[in-house]
Formats: sequence, C-alpha cells, structure tokens
Amino acid sequence: MLRLTMPLALMVAVLSAPAIAAQHSSAQQTRDWSAIDTNHDHYISPTEMEAYLQHVWAQQSKKG
Repeated sequence: MLRLTMPLALMVAVLSAPAIAAQHSSAQQTRDWSAIDTNHDHYISPTEMEAYLQHVWAQQSKKG
C-alpha cells in the first residue's frame, strides 16, 4: 500500500502546484513584456529590464 501511496501523493502535489500558484497572481502582477521591450526586437535586454524596474519602483514609492 505504501508503494502506491507515495507516487500518488507526489503526482498530486506536482500537478496541483501550478494551479495553486496561478490563484495568487493578479492582473497587477503580470508584466507587459511588449511595453518593456522598448526597441521591439523581441528581446528584453538587461538595460530595458532595469529601466522598467526603476520606473515601477518609482511609481510604488510615490504611492507609499
């Protein structure tokens, strides 16, 4: 019985993890990748990401 229970429990845990993670995300937490890609080369460079994050942090500090 233990041999069947462990793989079954592991399978349930692995399959339910994405569903649990998806429940915690919201529209505000989702990044608009096309807005971050300022030169529209379909690649987010470190410079583009840093500029985006600095912009977001500045907006959050104004709210706080």
